Amino acid sequence: MNAILADASYAKKLIDGLEGSSLEKALSVRMTPALAKFMARVFSVVSHLETDDEWMSGFDGTIWRSTSDKMIFVSLKGTKGMGDIFTGAGTASYSGEFA
Repeated sequence: MNAILADASYAKKLIDGLEGSSLEKALSVRMTPALAKFMARVFSVVSHLETDDEWMSGFDGTIWRSTSDKMIFVSLKGTKGMGDIFTGAGTASYSGEFA
C-alpha cells in the first residue's frame, strides 16, 4: 500500500481535503481508472505540500487518511530540478570524512 500511496503523491492537482470523485479525477491522470477509484474510496488527502521543482528543494509530501479506520499515512516524493543539481554537486565534490 505504501508504494501505491507514494506513486499517488506524484499526481498533479492534489490539494488539502481532496476526497471522493474529486480525488479519483486527480489520480486518474497518474494511475489506472480502477486504481484511482480504489484510492478515492479508501483514502482522502489530509494535506499536500508541493515545492517549486526548479529553484527550491523539489520536496513534496502528502498526508493521507484511511476512510475506514482513520489511520494516517505519509508519503514523500524525491527531489528534482535545480536544487538536485546543487545538492548533487556538493555531495560529489565532498572529499572529507564524515564524523
